[in-house]
Amino acid sequence: MTDLGRWARQCRARLRGDAGVTLVELLVTVVILGVVFVAILGGMATGMVVSDLHRKQATAETIIRSYAEAVKAASYTVCAGTAAYAASAVGYSVPAGLRPTYAVSVTAVRYWQPGGSTGSFTGSLGSCPGADNNLQAVTLRAVSTDGRDAETMQVVKRKP
Repeated sequence: MTDLGRWARQCRARLRGDAGVTLVELLVTVVILGVVFVAILGGMATGMVVSDLHRKQATAETIIRSYAEAVKAASYTVCAGTAAYAASAVGYSVPAGLRPTYAVSVTAVRYWQPGGSTGSFTGSLGSCPGADNNLQAVTLRAVSTDGRDAETMQVVKRKP
């Protein structure tokens, strides 16, 4: 009986021990997993927003570069205003799939004026100085209609 009594006492000691999980331990685990889940979800959401913004920037840059090529290929207009290099005037249109979401425009045309040791571009929005010195800086802009991205580029045109 001594062995049986000793065995019964060992069994009761094991049953009374800390072998189980308490409610506090379970709650701490759930809180930690919740915080980790929220952090991962937040990182994924941020990644999606940044990816969308980068896609819009890349698209706007491609659109403005192709518009700049069309402006470069257009003939030189003496004392040109912004309308002379508008998309319709140079034969450019935003690709069909992007047309409702992007718009292009000419924001300024400035004219080269020699002076001093270097000279500079002056004038804006069609205000041609006294003489057009056969060199113009045309500022182009491509904007997404949702306002999340805008790209600007300057093209220098020279009369051949």
